[in-house]
Amino acid sequence: MRSITLAVCSCFTVISAYSQVTTATFYGTVADSTGAVVPGASITFLNEGTASSQKKVTSASGEFAFDLLRVGTYSIRIEAQGFKAFTSTGVELAAAQHVRRTFTLEVGAVSETVNVDSSTPLVNTVSAEQRESVDSRVVSAVPLSRRNYTNLLSVGTGVTVSNAGSAPGHGNRDGGVRLNGLGRSATTFTVDGTDANGNAEGRSGALFTNFNYIDTMSIEAVQEVQVVKGIIPAEYGQALSGNVNLISKSGTNSLHGSLFENFQSENLNARNQFLSYKAPMTFNQFGGSLGGPLKRDRIFFFGAYEGYREASSSFLTGNVPTARFRAELLGRQPQFKPALDATPLPTEPHAAAADVGFYQAARPALAHDNHAVIKGDFRVNNNSNLALTYTRGRPFRDEPMIYTSNNTEFHGWQERGTASFVTGGAAWTSETRFGYNKQDLETFDSFLNKGVPEDTLYGRRYASISSNLGFSTPAS
Repeated sequence: MRSITLAVCSCFTVISAYSQVTTATFYGTVADSTGAVVPGASITFLNEGTASSQKKVTSASGEFAFDLLRVGTYSIRIEAQGFKAFTSTGVELAAAQHVRRTFTLEVGAVSETVNVDSSTPLVNTVSAEQRESVDSRVVSAVPLSRRNYTNLLSVGTGVTVSNAGSAPGHGNRDGGVRLNGLGRSATTFTVDGTDANGNAEGRSGALFTNFNYIDTMSIEAVQEVQVVKGIIPAEYGQALSGNVNLISKSGTNSLHGSLFENFQSENLNARNQFLSYKAPMTFNQFGGSLGGPLKRDRIFFFGAYEGYREASSSFLTGNVPTARFRAELLGRQPQFKPALDATPLPTEPHAAAADVGFYQAARPALAHDNHAVIKGDFRVNNNSNLALTYTRGRPFRDEPMIYTSNNTEFHGWQERGTASFVTGGAAWTSETRFGYNKQDLETFDSFLNKGVPEDTLYGRRYASISSNLGFSTPAS
């Protein structure tokens, strides 16, 4: 199962119709205390984390606009002749956010400054879509099953998440996200605005069959989880119900990092009610992140690693041939021996003349992954920034079947890259973005290594039985 996507987009002021929005737009109007607009005012927008800044001048109508602003916290400074300078800090902007504010200047000398340390929450009054965002502080604080970001999506209204952070044998194997009641294929998945779909047969953050625990990207590398639904703008190409977009973290002028470990074992879990013992289980999830400056105010790096090792047990049930039925089958068809040798005997009581009995037991399952994210940001000048992001994962799972020699192996490959270049001037802004997404999955049935054909006929009489191998015995 393989999926490879390449996407290139070039966006001027308003992002083109086939690219997802990863930046914010800030509109403003500058007026005096009487409500009259102030043209020619100088506006400086400063990213507090990287010290990068942009400058604009208000138009004849006193308006200005900063577009393609990266996710982060900003400060704004407004200066105009005959008025006190105005500064406001702690302006937090999220991906795809469109906000508008009016700023009132007080009469006075430019050398005087009016400082505003906090403001009312920014509300989208520009576009009609429903947008819900979860920033990195919430992502790191909320306990998530298997540290999977998709568990956060169901917090929003109109969002249904199937099987977040679970593997085969633990729920719906398809996974997926439904927005406002529409099907899974109506939702697109992106990272930094480029394709991040993990399923070649339907849209999902997880690989096909949902066997991996780390969907799309480790939460250690997630700056923001954004969901856009409802009346979505045209720039969300290929989306019918909405888009799930992850914004990756970037380095800043301060060195920052994290370490984590998630450990579980059977001694900490309850016993399965159908078993008389606690099935063995050990799960260890670990990793960390580090980000900071390579050259202060100019070049920044960020990297994250997350791995897991799991040795668990899957609870298996099914109908299997009884000892009497096996002996009769082998007497008539000796070639069935390889298949019967791999088929367990019933574990539950059954009639002496029965052909099949019920089997239930826990079998060992193995899983592991090594997932890494690296990102570099290069501030070319005050108005130009180049960002490069690369994500790599190698999930694996060995899933037991009721037939002792027929475990199914899942081998996954995840490769994803995004390059974004933003530049602009006093009256224009441009973003060019390139994305690469490869999702590959190989599944293998161990039975085929042992010379047993995938379709095996057990005989011509007795009640019908079936299995994952596809054999059956029709009734006479």
